[in-house]
Amino acid sequence: MDSNEVIVDLIQNITQQSRKDVLECLLLEEQDFPANVPQEFRESNAPQNEWTPELLTFYQETNSFLFETFVWNRHPLKLEIRKWLANIIQKYSDQKLKILCYGDGLGFESAFLAGFGHDVTYQEVSQPAIKIAREVARLNNVDVTIQPDQSLFQSEEFDVIVCCDVLEHLPDPPAQVAEFETWLKPDGLLIINAPFFLVNDLFPTHLRSNLKYAGDHRNLYKPAGFELLAGTFMWLPVAFGKVSSPETRRKLKRTGNLLKTKLGSLFLRLCRITPFFHCWGARIPLRLLRSRHQVEPLQKMLDELTRKPTPSSSPQIPN
Repeated sequence: MDSNEVIVDLIQNITQQSRKDVLECLLLEEQDFPANVPQEFRESNAPQNEWTPELLTFYQETNSFLFETFVWNRHPLKLEIRKWLANIIQKYSDQKLKILCYGDGLGFESAFLAGFGHDVTYQEVSQPAIKIAREVARLNNVDVTIQPDQSLFQSEEFDVIVCCDVLEHLPDPPAQVAEFETWLKPDGLLIINAPFFLVNDLFPTHLRSNLKYAGDHRNLYKPAGFELLAGTFMWLPVAFGKVSSPETRRKLKRTGNLLKTKLGSLFLRLCRITPFFHCWGARIPLRLLRSRHQVEPLQKMLDELTRKPTPSSSPQIPN
């Protein structure tokens, strides 16, 4: 979604904010990602990185995640994650797959995978996000099944489950992983992107209680029967198999550089002592590798909107 006009229109229609406010928030996010969520969270006076009633209220009332999610989904790091995801799924199977994109926010993963011809189900609880996801699918000319109610998912319904940037927000990640196991078919694939280690003022809604799950296969995924198959050094993302066949193990372990993933697991576990160095290291790619090419167009749109009209000359009064 590189069209700022489309993004601004979508957010404005959903939130009923003024066009000026939407442009200012989107520009701020492009200039200093992440910006809107931490700024608004500070104003809420809710405890940072804790699961509290105030956090639930923040989730229910804020629109700041819309700006963060739009900008994150066109950030170079996110685009690399999406390429990795597509590559792993292609290696897993070249057939049409039934895929669940769980907690998919604005629906970018769902639309992306539906573009490959897969049967994709989108799940999300945020009503504003669901409305935007419908438009994202429509604008990309793909069919996506919208299903907010996860209680309707059947046992062994999906070949692949993709869950990006969700588990770090939940008070009980193992319970959610156990549900994923129920919904996956035997030899199914679970792909997770969960920066548990990002617990600081930039990510105030990531729970400190989940730090212990960073790089942790044994306590988070293994109890549900998942086998580590592939991943990246920082586990962004990582792929697990449910009762994987020898063929699946061979294809994905060769593709996913499992040695690097296991070494990354050791590094990530250090954040249980302190996440400071992991968070500090994450700021470097977030800041230096971000794309700033949208800043100038957004600033131009804002300038055009706020520019005062040129005073017209006084009308001549006829004699």
